[in-house]
Amino acid sequence: MGIKITTIHKREIPNEVRPELAKFMAYSKLEPGLSPEFFLDQLNRPITKEWEEKYGANVSFALKENRVVAWGHFSWSKKDEFTPELYVKVHHDVMGKGIGSQMIRELLEKIPDYVQELTIPAMKEEFGSKFVQSKLNGKVIEEDRRGLLKVKEVDYTETFLAINEISDYVEKQGIRIKFFSFEDLINSNKLPSIVKLQELNETDFSLSNWTKGKEKQKVLDYENMIETTKRYETIHEYFLAIKEDNDEVIAYTHTARNFERNELVAWHEKTIFDPKQKNEITGLILILHMLMRLQDNTKVTHWIIQKMYDEEFLLNIFEKVGFEYFVTNLIHKVKRDDWETYLNLSKE
Repeated sequence: MGIKITTIHKREIPNEVRPELAKFMAYSKLEPGLSPEFFLDQLNRPITKEWEEKYGANVSFALKENRVVAWGHFSWSKKDEFTPELYVKVHHDVMGKGIGSQMIRELLEKIPDYVQELTIPAMKEEFGSKFVQSKLNGKVIEEDRRGLLKVKEVDYTETFLAINEISDYVEKQGIRIKFFSFEDLINSNKLPSIVKLQELNETDFSLSNWTKGKEKQKVLDYENMIETTKRYETIHEYFLAIKEDNDEVIAYTHTARNFERNELVAWHEKTIFDPKQKNEITGLILILHMLMRLQDNTKVTHWIIQKMYDEEFLLNIFEKVGFEYFVTNLIHKVKRDDWETYLNLSKE
């Protein structure tokens, strides 16, 4: 077969392999629009002592004539910050040769003893999901659907006309649409309204328990979260729907961009409504305004929803703007007893 598989810690990836590995990671479309240069930069970043104390990552790669044809990783948190995840991607030219199975075995064998379960995302249309379910007794726990809008392929004039067409309706409802940066939210004192809308959409929210002290803490938590991402050059942008009569925020949409990662990609973070004032037209004009901003003021080509909504109300809004599903993963949960049974059977 002429294919050599290597499974090692992330820090041990040979320098000469990294450019080819970066090309394959871009090919596997972990995040649409990201270039090999982006992944090479990620691979070349030094692993700090602080990172080592919190996390671990083993990688596996298959080389054929010095070209990477398969890649896998297993990442875990030493402080239970997230569920450990195993991922393998094989180039379509070498599928069916047992490469993926071997990489999974090698990654499983290196899992620390204290890890008792993990998740494995796998495309349901491919062999991967069948393998995880049949060989590792993996249980499907959710479907990972993402949305994609190719911003530059949407006619700018159509976006402009669509906004004008529904603006009159929104204005007659006494609603104004306004752009805010994160700093604008703080300076205008709109951040408490944003946080409250998020809480209103939580199933356990109780208005009677919503005190000024709790609001202040939630605002502080949100500020800290955003400030952390800003250290990595992330820009946060918002459009708010505000009632004219009482200056109340009834809905907002939030998108993030990161020049360090890729100036061609924007990430839709949230679109949230006051549950009592949901209106599809309000949601539509918020998303259209954000789309026009991306078209007008950025180089963004791909606008991505990391987890496509299950709620039909929001699905309709995004589909009307032009978002499409670009990947459908099944997320499987696998327990230690099951992967150890598989490893033992493989050795017989």
